[in-house]
Amino acid sequence: MTVLPWVDPAFSIMESLNPACGDDLVTFSVLDIENEGNLPVFEWYLNDELMGTDTSWSSTVNNGDKITSIMVSNARCINDTTINSDNSVIMVVNPNPIDTALIAKPFNAPYVLIYPAELVGDTTDYEYTWIMGSDTITSQTKKFYYTGEAIEQGIVYTLLVSRKSTKCATEITYNYTDDKSLLFTKSDIFVIYPNPAQTYFTISLNEEIIPEDFEPGTLKMVDITGKTVLTNEIHSIEQSIQFNNIDKGIYFIEILIPHTERQTKKIIIY
Repeated sequence: MTVLPWVDPAFSIMESLNPACGDDLVTFSVLDIENEGNLPVFEWYLNDELMGTDTSWSSTVNNGDKITSIMVSNARCINDTTINSDNSVIMVVNPNPIDTALIAKPFNAPYVLIYPAELVGDTTDYEYTWIMGSDTITSQTKKFYYTGEAIEQGIVYTLLVSRKSTKCATEITYNYTDDKSLLFTKSDIFVIYPNPAQTYFTISLNEEIIPEDFEPGTLKMVDITGKTVLTNEIHSIEQSIQFNNIDKGIYFIEILIPHTERQTKKIIIY
């Protein structure tokens, strides 16, 4: 007579990435399996919600998510047929830079300026890589904007924005067109570029709304407390505004053109 000893099943789990970035696909797998029998079943739980039943499970996850697993063993002489993993995984997920549209503007013809509609957060932590088609534009390294000769319609520009601290990245693409009207929504009286700005920004008025012979208007730049830090006359459809001695931060540009509605837009000074 052979008497088998009672045994305990056991296993651990591991993740393919930790920390991860916001859109990373993370795979969770089992390892160090003991006394599982010949047909073990594994259940995967995300924050106590059943997500899958296999030896591995893959998903995007959020910061702080808890991943656990349960094994159901059919081995002989086991104390418990169902056992929790020896460990659980708490995910650290770093956010990607904000995904936002790229905007193109004519710039000292025949050159074109392409830049993100908005960059938020600590922009000093960003790195920038520009790609035209499939070729990296080495001359534009570390710039949040691209300036180059006018290009044919249909050329795709890609800006890869990555965080130096986490290496998390976002790709933003732009299919260039020379149709200036596409820069504006129907309600836009003006657009601002570049934004963020460092020493100057340009105001471009929407010619679908503002006639070429418009009466001069006013520009006012205010901080988040409502204090006015800059005023200027607006007298042309496209006008660059130089500034200095303005602290880094978030500001609001308010423009009033006679016979049109007052409009305000946000700008970041870095």
